[in-house]
Amino acid sequence: ELVPLPRTGSVYTETTVHIPVPGLRTPYSLVIVDLDDVGVRALVKVTGAPAGAVDIGERGRLALRRVAVRSGVPDYGYAFEPDRVIA
Repeated sequence: ELVPLPRTGSVYTETTVHIPVPGLRTPYSLVIVDLDDVGVRALVKVTGAPAGAVDIGERGRLALRRVAVRSGVPDYGYAFEPDRVIA
């Protein structure tokens, strides 16, 4: 059964990556987001905030972003964008 997933949720856990991964600049943060009211968690990269600035429990939404370019073709996926403005 297909169930539409909400685009909002809160950070269940987070980490900041410092070891370079081919094609990605470091540091960057990854979070597991507990999506609202469905019991589903998603692993996504953080957008709109500096690495390490998002805390457990922080609210936000999933936003579609370009995550990579492979052989000249853009690759899109979801990223977590916190509700609060982080400088």
